[in-house]
Amino acid sequence: MSNSNKDPAPGQTFDQKSERLPAGPFFYKAAILIDGEFFLRRFKSMATKAVLTPDYVARALQSMSILHARKAKREIYRIFFYDCEPFKKKLFNPISRQTVDYSKTNLFQFRISLHNRLRQMRKFALRLGHLSDDENARWLIKADKIKELLEQTISISDLTAEDVIPNLRQKQVDMKIGVDIASLVLKHQVDTIILVSGDGDFVPAAKLARREGVDFILDPMYQRVQPDLYEHIDGLHSVFHDRRKYGVLPMPQTVYSAGDEYTHRQKLNKEEHHIEPQTGSGDSI
Repeated sequence: MSNSNKDPAPGQTFDQKSERLPAGPFFYKAAILIDGEFFLRRFKSMATKAVLTPDYVARALQSMSILHARKAKREIYRIFFYDCEPFKKKLFNPISRQTVDYSKTNLFQFRISLHNRLRQMRKFALRLGHLSDDENARWLIKADKIKELLEQTISISDLTAEDVIPNLRQKQVDMKIGVDIASLVLKHQVDTIILVSGDGDFVPAAKLARREGVDFILDPMYQRVQPDLYEHIDGLHSVFHDRRKYGVLPMPQTVYSAGDEYTHRQKLNKEEHHIEPQTGSGDSI
């Protein structure tokens, strides 16, 4: 029976006589796309360390990518990390009546150190947008304090300088994620895309990927997702354990190259690695 109408799988093509011809790499590949702001927020609540250093977070990103690739039985094509350059302006705090230089904060130093660390790591690609502050409304009251104000448990005069934060918005990050998904799909560079994110802004790009036959997996890091998002993804999977149940996170130490990853897959499946506690530093969150 002729298989001339059979669609080619990733890594192979068929000619008119349905003869299998090699095309592309032997292994199927997965691209891992990580929303940096979302990851850092969720990971901070899940990690066993009270203080997260740039090196610890970088190794956690590395570990998570290996675990996803192992679960999908795919080689890692590339790990895309999307973030913004840290905010470095000087703003006048309306509560303390003092000017705050955000280029000298621990958060600024942490983000810069993390970005530099990721630039040096195997398989990582750093995609940076920028932060924009609203000049007409530069400060926001934290959500928990708004709740207390509405419940009249505190008054405006009870607010402190730490209860207000700059009104910042990420720019270009979602666009960069969408463009990369479209490029990966239309150039047939991968057959699996794993997105670490928690919102629905990715839906148009996910639709394109699925229409082109790419397996689209969402990792919300155990955050609850909207029910209507399920129809736009092929799988929902988180790999990091909740520290309240397991206490530790599995931490493989190395991202393997193409050949090594396949060669050592059985070894990785038998090993459990953990990051040793590290001492905190100024470059931490």
